[in-house]
Amino acid sequence: MIGEMEQLEQLCAAVPSPDRQRLTAARAQLSTAIRRETAGHAARRPRLAVSLALRHRWLSRRRLGWAAPLAAAAAVTGVILGSQGVFSPVHHPVPSSSTHDPGLGLAHPATAYVAGQSGTVTPILTATGTALKPIRIGKEYGQISSAIVFRPDGKTAYVLSSTVLGGGSGTVTPIRTATNTALTPIRVPAGSFSMAITPDGRTIYVLDLGSSQAQEGMVIPIGTATNTALRSIPIGHAWPSTMNIAITPDSRTAYVANASTGTITPIRTATDTALPRIRLADGAGPIAITPDGRTAYVIAGSGPGRTGTVIPIRTATNQVLRAITVSNLPSVIAITPAPRR
Repeated sequence: MIGEMEQLEQLCAAVPSPDRQRLTAARAQLSTAIRRETAGHAARRPRLAVSLALRHRWLSRRRLGWAAPLAAAAAVTGVILGSQGVFSPVHHPVPSSSTHDPGLGLAHPATAYVAGQSGTVTPILTATGTALKPIRIGKEYGQISSAIVFRPDGKTAYVLSSTVLGGGSGTVTPIRTATNTALTPIRVPAGSFSMAITPDGRTIYVLDLGSSQAQEGMVIPIGTATNTALRSIPIGHAWPSTMNIAITPDSRTAYVANASTGTITPIRTATDTALPRIRLADGAGPIAITPDGRTAYVIAGSGPGRTGTVIPIRTATNQVLRAITVSNLPSVIAITPAPRR
């Protein structure tokens, strides 16, 4: 801990002094946060007490002056904001506030990516509402995009597209978000229409309906480490209906709902192996999984004049539980996220 603080102080020496008024305000906020954490964690183990004491000593030292440590704190804040949020001295998430000085920057900079039928993807800087130069992902206008997913670190976007004019195969195009550069497209079947990425970012699963009733529906895994399409996983005839997919929070199992066969196919992601299909009496539609990963909920039994149902599935055993009756024609389902700690 002491060595880390000394290294940080050495880095501080090279930082020019920023505006005095803003630094005074930042120093007050940082001091308040440290005092709050100290009071709230006085009973913790000695190592934490030493850590907080060192932080107090570092903040109040005059050898380097008051500007350098605060400039370093601002720099650390800027790096952390590039991921998810701001953290206090003991690494607890601190909610951002729109009332803070914009110079302290507590808003996560984000980029929106918009794709359609033009064979391009347009990045939008959400902080300024500015559209950047479109990224070409196809060679012709007929390239239509149907899904976009991101790796958890945000460094790569993947865009699923297919050529609607003149047939041809589909593609999943990786985009390096730091430079908005399209990388080599990954070929997938022409019937591909949707995809999902595992929470750990290791694998993308592309859903392929097939182009006719003679073809079986497939799930195509793509390894993001190499951007390579792997062996396809058959899930039964799906055309001309639809398929849906949801992945457990631990990334271990993907559940693919096939509306045509009324089945759910669990896929063990470690080996990309299809497990025994789960048959539902009233069909299989959109699917959602609870934040703890214990239960999947599948929309089933919807149609004109019919009472819709939602079917819970216990993921530990893939056992179908008692159906839940809902209103007519259910079509989408979502589950509240786990509360932040």
